[in-house]
Amino acid sequence: MLNNTKTIKIQSVISHNSKTFQVEVKTEVCDGIGCHITGVSDEQSKPILLDALTAVQAAGYKLPIGRILINIDGFYDHWNSEYLHLPIAVSLVALQYDLVLDTKRFFLSGPVSLDAKLKDVPDAREITDIAKRLGRKIFLPKIQYLQNLSIFQDYAVPVNNFKDVINHLDIF
Repeated sequence: MLNNTKTIKIQSVISHNSKTFQVEVKTEVCDGIGCHITGVSDEQSKPILLDALTAVQAAGYKLPIGRILINIDGFYDHWNSEYLHLPIAVSLVALQYDLVLDTKRFFLSGPVSLDAKLKDVPDAREITDIAKRLGRKIFLPKIQYLQNLSIFQDYAVPVNNFKDVINHLDIF
């Protein structure tokens, strides 16, 4: 490994057929050029990367300079890859700006639109259940949160967009 390599690991939760699974997103930036993703099929990797990169830029953040390596551990190709947008986008911003993020209390999961707004999290109820069991919270779009306030009140954080998530996680 190179001396100037930066790495972050973020825990995510994926729901598939009403079952939840924990997934780890490990992102690394090092010398070189390019952007590579492992742990998902070639067919899924390009849309995942493009959506996450576009959301980061649409929110007004710069992308890290160097070779970006993203490893998805625990993900299966037939699952909905939109769940990976938020953890990948957050990891890129954290590495670019050397942010210290409070990722131990949260699962980052869900789709981010190309204009950096959070989209409804599919199967949010199931994801909230695993967050409850493990003492964590998830981020939900404000409207989805308010529509199901009694379910999500103690285990979800309402946000409008990707920038709100970063502001909430950045502890300094």
